[in-house]
This record gives sequence, C-alpha cells and structure tokens, in this order.
Amino acid sequence: MAVVVIVVQIFLSEDTLDPPQYSNPTVASFSLGFGSILFAFGGAAVFPTIQNDMSDRSQFWKSVIIGFSGTIYGGQKINGQSLHYFDSLHEFLKLYKITK
Repeated sequence: MAVVVIVVQIFLSEDTLDPPQYSNPTVASFSLGFGSILFAFGGAAVFPTIQNDMSDRSQFWKSVIIGFSGTIYGGQKINGQSLHYFDSLHEFLKLYKITK
C-alpha cells in the first residue's frame, strides 16, 4: 500500500517540480563520491559475506585495502602494460576502434 501511495504522489507532484540543476563534477567532488560509487556497485552485497567467512573478523579492513588497491591499481597496470607494447597511443586506439 505504501508503494502505491508513493507512486501516486510522484505522479501528482511531477508538474510542480522545477527541473533539476546539476553542477559539473570536479576532481574533489568525484573523489569524495568514489567510495560510495564502489560500495553501491558491488561492495554492498559482497562485504558482509567476506567478513562473515573470515576467521578473524577484526582484520576485515586489511582485506578491503588489498581488494580496493588490487582493483584500482590492477586496472591501471594492465592499461599501462598494454600501452607499453604499442609504438604509440594512436596505434593502440586504432586497434580498439576508438579513433579512425
């Protein structure tokens, strides 16, 4: 019943709302939201099961740091290595059909 009330209220108030105004993201605003983005797109479901399966749950922060750094810096390493084996960035981008 609550869902029906919320949906009806959304449709009734749709015309009275101003269009949203979004500011352009900056490096600072993106970096502040990056942890939330990562948590929302994968950490929310995975973190509790990882922590539950650990023998010493107080060491969970170590697994988060290792997993986070492996995900972030592992991707950068793969990109760097793939660029290293090409003569130029343009050749790399042509291979993956990013430029003509």
